[in-house]
Amino acid sequence: MHHGEAATLADAIRVHYAAAEQQSDERLKQAVSDAEIADLVAFLGALTDEGFISNPKFALPLPACPVDAPVAQLRDEANSAQLHNNMPGP
Repeated sequence: MHHGEAATLADAIRVHYAAAEQQSDERLKQAVSDAEIADLVAFLGALTDEGFISNPKFALPLPACPVDAPVAQLRDEANSAQLHNNMPGP
């Protein structure tokens, strides 16, 4: 599924449940109807915040980010120390 075996989320759910049928432990064997799959896909779709994932403010930085790496590291270490009340390192 994680490598593109299933084209859709519904297909991925079907693959998951097909694998569950092969379990030796009866408690792990589960069946799911097409209606339940549709409900699950709808629920998971409702959790997707299109406004968030398409907002450029939350995008990954460019590969050639203009922030100097040592400056960013020092800033991150200072933030971490402040958040965790740690003494500065050596």
